[in-house]
Amino acid sequence: MKAAGIGGALISNINPDEIDGKVPMLSEAWWEHMVHAVNKGKRIGVDIGAFNCPDWSQSGGPWVKPEMAMRYMTYSETNAEGGKYVNLQLTKLEEEFQDVYVLAFPSLASEKKLLSSKNATIKVTPNVPNETNLIDQDTTSMASFSKAVENH
Repeated sequence: MKAAGIGGALISNINPDEIDGKVPMLSEAWWEHMVHAVNKGKRIGVDIGAFNCPDWSQSGGPWVKPEMAMRYMTYSETNAEGGKYVNLQLTKLEEEFQDVYVLAFPSLASEKKLLSSKNATIKVTPNVPNETNLIDQDTTSMASFSKAVENH
């Protein structure tokens, strides 16, 4: 790897059929191999990392059906008047999403105060193009940090 110009590698544990090879995963021999790989990499200048995941490349493989795949959580928000029975249709963000939890809690008075470019000043160092987009309440607008980081 070093001779080929590779500066780092990740070791992954992928065993979808749960059939161990010559060195069973997490056995004493497996740990010895891992320690050897990391130490050898350090000695020759190749960074060795490891990650453990249930499937291929941390996100799934052909054997993982959509309903079993890794997911991310998002949310929607609905305001309602409390102290009485409420019958609401909650927003479903996408068809393939499934409801996980519904949380209900009293609103805080401070939630009514929105930070915006009209009532606040924003200063970003180093300068960022469109920095007011960070507080404009518009989830489609952006402020790009990449150019500021490159020039810093």
